[in-house]
Amino acid sequence: MKVKKNLITYLSLAILVLLIVFFVYTNYKIAQKRGEAGSQTESLEAKVETLEERNRELLNRKNRVESDEYIESVAREQLELKKPEEEVVVISKETDQDQESSEEEGNFWERFIGIFK
Repeated sequence: MKVKKNLITYLSLAILVLLIVFFVYTNYKIAQKRGEAGSQTESLEAKVETLEERNRELLNRKNRVESDEYIESVAREQLELKKPEEEVVVISKETDQDQESSEEEGNFWERFIGIFK
């Protein structure tokens, strides 16, 4: 009887130890997965924030592009259009070569006038 009682006690103690080991192991695995999920959640939240910012920028750009002022500026600058009552004035920059030729012309006329003096 005593041996049977000891056997039952040891067997139940062994089962209890196995259950405790099992619960500790599963708890460890769950904590590990929770940590992975937490880091993945942070990564995804950062990505969502980035995408929301990009979405706001695109909406602002869309609103700006749809405005009459932007359409008018594109028509004037890229398509070279004008309003019916406007005149277009083109101002060109003088290049270095043009400046040199105008200086040479001035020197020529000065020399030419100098002949008659």
